[in-house]
Amino acid sequence: MLTNLRQRFLALPKRGRVAVLAAIAALLLVVSTSAWGLVAPDDDTIDAYLEQSGLKNRTELRVGVLKDQPLLSYAEPQKRQSTRLADHSGFDVEIIRALAAYLGFTENSVRLIDTQVQNRGSDLSNDLVDVVVASFSMTPQREEEEVNFAGPYLTSKPEVLMRADDRSGETISIYELGKRGERLCTVGASTSDEALRRSGINNFIGVATGGECVDGLLRGKYDAFMLDDVVLAGYKADHAEQLKLVDLVLNQNEKWGIAVANDDEPLRQVIGNFLLDSYERRENGAWQRAWNRTLGRVLSDRRQPEPDPYQRLRDYRDRIQAQAQAQAPLHHGAGLAGSPPGRTPVVRARSVRRSRRPR
Repeated sequence: MLTNLRQRFLALPKRGRVAVLAAIAALLLVVSTSAWGLVAPDDDTIDAYLEQSGLKNRTELRVGVLKDQPLLSYAEPQKRQSTRLADHSGFDVEIIRALAAYLGFTENSVRLIDTQVQNRGSDLSNDLVDVVVASFSMTPQREEEEVNFAGPYLTSKPEVLMRADDRSGETISIYELGKRGERLCTVGASTSDEALRRSGINNFIGVATGGECVDGLLRGKYDAFMLDDVVLAGYKADHAEQLKLVDLVLNQNEKWGIAVANDDEPLRQVIGNFLLDSYERRENGAWQRAWNRTLGRVLSDRRQPEPDPYQRLRDYRDRIQAQAQAQAPLHHGAGLAGSPPGRTPVVRARSVRRSRRPR
């Protein structure tokens, strides 16, 4: 076949052969340009993904948080209305601080918005926040119906908080716990709430915040408070003489994720790259530093859980290096060293289940 084509080509007059060669050259140029566009070198950068997410030129980052969890995400009662990062403390707050810098926001441009367990998903879908970092367990149902998760960034398991003078031993089964009835408290719509109901236990009390359960324990209204161990550890540390942790015999482990709107795949990928960078830096990563300053003071030594697979963006490790080298505070939108300006990338997104309001 090739021989036949060659013979037919040579049989053409000189002008005809030139025209054919010119057409082939033009076709090759179009194909190569299109291929270059598909793998455009500036598309696989953090800034390019932030541009598609809509965050690149934003002046503030809105983060949904819980504000009554000591060592995790906490603000003093008189500062609960504040949205300033400096008025909050805890592991989640340290993660937010590091993530915001990675995304290119200064500390003063971060707003921490008070959310409730029941409202975390709707706050995202209603465009009240850009990100949620609030004890949010990654479950298939939540990913299908509510949000996109980047993670895991923390693992936990349910335990029980009781008064120190309670006669319970060091462990308790969920069925023994269920006998407490209305003297058992948990946070409504949490995975602990779901675990109790799956076990046929329905006469417990579900409240809006963990602080309500703790107050009830201290006042004698409740005998037991079931929730994730990393949450309860902070309450225990705040009331070391009055409360104790009891190990719950239940084969249930949670993976917490950083949530974004379920149509914001670019931002999910960027946050995934932030977690990958931290994981690969190990002791020098943002996660380990946050843990050591907060929950690591009361819980056993832990290491960052391995993040799910994400597309490694070309400059995903440059962000931290650029921050360390910066001589002045970073203003969002000014760009980062080592991060070339990028064209808007085409991101392979998950199926979109709802759209966000226009910004």
